[in-house]
Amino acid sequence: MSACGSLPTGVQRPASHSLQASPDESPLARIAATQLPPGAQSGFRLLPLGSYALDARLALIDGATRTLDVQYYIMENDASGRAVFRALKEAAGRGVRVRLLLDDFNSTGAEPLIEALSGVPNLEIRLFNPFCCARTSFAGRVLTSLGDLPRLDHRMHNKLLIADGALAIVGGRNIADDYFTRSPVANFVDLDAIAAGRVVPQLGLIFDRYWNSEESFPASYFSPDAAPASRDAALQQLLPADAAKIPIELPDKDILGQEPVGKELRERRLKLVPGLAYAVADQPSKRLEGKEEIENNSLMTGAVYQMLGARSDLVVASPYRCPANAGSRYCGACSERAWK
Repeated sequence: MSACGSLPTGVQRPASHSLQASPDESPLARIAATQLPPGAQSGFRLLPLGSYALDARLALIDGATRTLDVQYYIMENDASGRAVFRALKEAAGRGVRVRLLLDDFNSTGAEPLIEALSGVPNLEIRLFNPFCCARTSFAGRVLTSLGDLPRLDHRMHNKLLIADGALAIVGGRNIADDYFTRSPVANFVDLDAIAAGRVVPQLGLIFDRYWNSEESFPASYFSPDAAPASRDAALQQLLPADAAKIPIELPDKDILGQEPVGKELRERRLKLVPGLAYAVADQPSKRLEGKEEIENNSLMTGAVYQMLGARSDLVVASPYRCPANAGSRYCGACSERAWK
């Protein structure tokens, strides 16, 4: 079974690129430009509450007028996922260019949505490092790809949403109920940040790098041909009109004393904290590179450069700490310098 499974060949991937923020054409871009603290290169807003994080995503999608670049490792077919899928569809219907890049490892549950949305005008979906066959079940995907497991071990964990090239949400949350404290069983404790200013075009370049890479395949290559009427009927059933209007319990203020992002954006304001930032990420083709190339182009290398440049203090927030020998040496070097 695994011998007969293979990815499509001769894949056409029309290149496209992030759009620069245009305050004249985008209300979100005007808000970002006017609310950025004076003299700040970039501005940030932490999203510690899951409900605020979902509200912020839907607010940015609803407020976009030009472009949406969306990149996630997981986007589930649950209430939160359907709300975001529906909001993206509505944005495309308004004429917004929507580019949605999903890692294919966890897309089994959302496969019907991906198939139905693949024919929507202005909405293009690409799958990172996809499974070739038997896509309706995870077991079937794995069984038909047993001969290709080294490739499939390379996943895209990026989480990014950029609206109108002006405001971005980055952090640890995927799109699913348990990332927004909406699951009745268990929820993740996570953190996101809204970003504005000079760091947003850097994030856009990272998105473009993944979007235009050979590892990203148009989802239409894996979707059966269907008549427009059939697709519309499927979308109506899978994503009813009220899917994006799910109730979100929003406290008046979060634990940092901030109001909901959606409320602030509707009032044409957004509280931001000034900061200097650089966006770094692994190369999409990391699995194909040699050790030297990986070390020179990886996220870890970019982070280490910043760590070694610290002079007074260093704060690291991460769900994992697996430094191995090299990472331990870097941490030790920072510690020794601090004692001096």
